[in-house]
Amino acid sequence: HRFTEEKKEEAMPNDDTTTTCYLHCCWSEIVFCNGFHQVTSLEYDHKNVRYYLPHEIAFLTELTDLRLFANHGFGTLPESLAQLTKLETFVISGNFHTGTIPTVFASMPRLQAIKAQYNGLVGTIPSEFGTASSLESFNVAQNKLEGTIPPELFDNPTLSYLYLDHNALIGTLPTTLTKYTVLRRLEFNRNLLTGTIPTEVGLLTELNFFTMYSNRFSGTIPTQFGLLTALNSLELDSNRLEGTIPIEITSLTKLSHTLGLSGNDLTGTLPTELGRLRELSNLLLHNNRFVGTIPTQFGFLTSIAYDLDLDSNQLSGTIPSELGKLTKMSHLHLESNPKLSGTVPDSFQYLVLLKELTAYDNELTGNIPEGLCDLKRNGTLEKIEFDCNLNCSCCDEYCF
Repeated sequence: HRFTEEKKEEAMPNDDTTTTCYLHCCWSEIVFCNGFHQVTSLEYDHKNVRYYLPHEIAFLTELTDLRLFANHGFGTLPESLAQLTKLETFVISGNFHTGTIPTVFASMPRLQAIKAQYNGLVGTIPSEFGTASSLESFNVAQNKLEGTIPPELFDNPTLSYLYLDHNALIGTLPTTLTKYTVLRRLEFNRNLLTGTIPTEVGLLTELNFFTMYSNRFSGTIPTQFGLLTALNSLELDSNRLEGTIPIEITSLTKLSHTLGLSGNDLTGTLPTELGRLRELSNLLLHNNRFVGTIPTQFGFLTSIAYDLDLDSNQLSGTIPSELGKLTKMSHLHLESNPKLSGTVPDSFQYLVLLKELTAYDNELTGNIPEGLCDLKRNGTLEKIEFDCNLNCSCCDEYCF
């Protein structure tokens, strides 16, 4: 605002003419202006600068985009920002801002996205954002927010992306979260949330990501998750869930990222129908009380590129040779299943992208396939851990 009347004369090279630009509009790739020399966008990402947001920023009345991602911003958020009635995108993620989220931000008529994750914001989430008429994305993850999730948030018919993870929120999930079905992403992980998962979640038919790991949720996994056929990732790890894996979950054939159920108190056998999830990249089932054998149908999960974690259960029987078909897999964890028996399949030598293989604390016998040791010698397989009774020419020095 200080430069609204200042001009800068610049001589064009090899030309006797001159062009005029207003000084503040000459900051290429940072400040963008309209034809009337009014600032419409400030994009100051990854500049490693120390700044604070002054009240005078409200003078930039034509501003539509304010992006200050990954700097050293500090101080509180001025309520005068709400005077920027044309602002559509507000990004301050990756800074050190403190204080509360101003309630008046909810009155900004064109504001579509608030991205304020990775700061030090405190206080509660204003319920007024349930009436923010244009808000589509609300990201206040990785702050120090407390209190409950306002049920009014889900009165907002435009809200599609909600990130509340990594805070200190308490209470239960509002059943009103299913009031509108435009929600595409819900992230509640790493809070102190309790209660059961509302069965109404099955009404969110547009949902792509649902993550609520590392909370204190209890009860069973609702069968209604099977209705969310657009889901790419379902992450319910590290809670207090019990019961069996609902067979309905195996109909989520668009799961391409993660099915995470680890760190709960789930029981029963592993459904053979999990083999239908052929686009899955991660299957995390460790630290439960599953019994029975590892389904041979897991050999159909050929898209797994990261983790197949079955450790710390009560699985029995032999390791299916079909797991050798998961040639994109990088981590396979089978340890701490005391009743797992038989030998290590020769087919494991085809797991050419494998970085970690752990299968100790069980009843496995025999030899480790030499093909696996070749992967270790070639440097691809970084970690291989078995019980000391197995014959292994390449296992890590520390055996079990």
